[in-house]
Amino acid sequence: YQDKVIDGYKLERVENNPLTITSNPDNNVMKIYYIKDNFDYTVEYYYDETIDSSKTETLNATFADIIDSYTDKNITGYRLDRTENLPLTITSNPANNVIKVFYVKDNFDYIVEYYYDETIDDSKTDVINATYLDVIENYEDKNITGYRLDRTENVPLTITEVESNNVIKVYYVKDNFDYTVEYYYDGNIDSSK
Repeated sequence: YQDKVIDGYKLERVENNPLTITSNPDNNVMKIYYIKDNFDYTVEYYYDETIDSSKTETLNATFADIIDSYTDKNITGYRLDRTENLPLTITSNPANNVIKVFYVKDNFDYIVEYYYDETIDDSKTDVINATYLDVIENYEDKNITGYRLDRTENVPLTITEVESNNVIKVYYVKDNFDYTVEYYYDGNIDSSK
């Protein structure tokens, strides 16, 4: 018989083969059955546009199946950016059967707190957004007259997914100033004193 398989199918079985021709036309029938074939598909995972091949999955599905889900493989500090080729309709060409999942670094707030003589001034607190693993080395100087910078905490700050850890503390203390005491006798300064 002539094989008439179509794309995505495979031979399941043949009935009446070999066929012995008889005088009854109803018995002179060879039946050829095809069923949908199975094909591999892959799910690739990208982090900041770079594939992590260790996370790639190769799965199997039936021709024309529609795949509309994947295993979430998000990692700390990242968020889903987009998917490509989802939902996926399984074809006979494994090169076309690829779902791509893209994650990017997430954004998190960090806080800069300002302290004057160990007391926080909430009115000066800044809440700023940055990307995961950014390194923050600078902050706005909010020194006030009569004070000087004493110290900072958490500078440089590496942004993490735990926002309570994303805090820079800036401490100011009253500055010391020189003063002079002058002694006058009969309106004239005595420099020796």
